[in-house]
Amino acid sequence: MRKRGYTLIEVIVVIAILLVIMPIFINGKSTYKLIDTITSKSLKNDIANIISFAKHYSYNTGNTGRLEINTLSGEILFIDTKNEITKNIIAKVTLPKGYKFVSDFKIPVSSKGVVSSNSIIFKSLTGEYHEVTISVGIDLVNIY
Repeated sequence: MRKRGYTLIEVIVVIAILLVIMPIFINGKSTYKLIDTITSKSLKNDIANIISFAKHYSYNTGNTGRLEINTLSGEILFIDTKNEITKNIIAKVTLPKGYKFVSDFKIPVSSKGVVSSNSIIFKSLTGEYHEVTISVGIDLVNIY
């Protein structure tokens, strides 16, 4: 008797074997790089969002504020400076483990929602530097 095809069991076994062998041939670094790229893009968007939030919060409430970048804790804090004693933290973005800000600094936010131009730079797990630039006057935050 002549056999013209494969049974379903044979096909399933071959697919299972291929699924077990394939991860060996897939480069693990490419997956690591992809995860780092996604995390970096997400982090840049989070930083841009907290800057925009700080501008709008200060404009809507009429209070002055300050964005503080802290390299030790890996955080960006938006602080309402209406009462300096209480240090009212309104919003915060924390870097994932292994990511670092390049420098500490403070960006004042006026009661009109105006911030000074600056760049926030952080280093990712792969050693790449990523930059979020604040442009003054046009309410634009550029992500590089």
